[in-house]
Amino acid sequence: MVGSRIALRTVLAGFVLAVMAMLLGSAGAAAVAPAGYPPAPSADRGAIVVDGDTITACGPAGATDPGAPYTVDVDGAVVASGSTLGDGSYCVTAKVPSGLAAGTHRATFTSTKNGTSFTLSTSFLRAGGAELPRTGADTAGTVRLAIVLASAGALLLAMLTVRRRSQNKA
Repeated sequence: MVGSRIALRTVLAGFVLAVMAMLLGSAGAAAVAPAGYPPAPSADRGAIVVDGDTITACGPAGATDPGAPYTVDVDGAVVASGSTLGDGSYCVTAKVPSGLAAGTHRATFTSTKNGTSFTLSTSFLRAGGAELPRTGADTAGTVRLAIVLASAGALLLAMLTVRRRSQNKA
């Protein structure tokens, strides 16, 4: 009877110590997990840009007249110009103008095909800043504390149960 109580206490104490070691041992890893937030600006965010990003317009051979002049503008302000290649292809990269207000803007490519002017345009969104706002809260410490307290409570309950059983048999 006494041997089984000691064995139960030893097993439960070992369990609690193992849980606590696991939780405390992962404290450093959990602190590292949120690293990288907010995310770094990405070259491929789709149609969302921030200052310093570039926009690219490309067309295959025959897309324009060979050597035709072109312009790229953002909201009417020219950000790039030049001439297409001898086969009528083009690939131009322009930097997003700094100081653009947050919101939707229009980028336009203008050139000629068969002597006729044509325009290609697309919209993009200028983000309000280089970083996204942080949302939510770090609850890892609270969760660890809850698990430790629940484990301690389970250990105490098991010890009281063994004690009551031994008192009832006596």
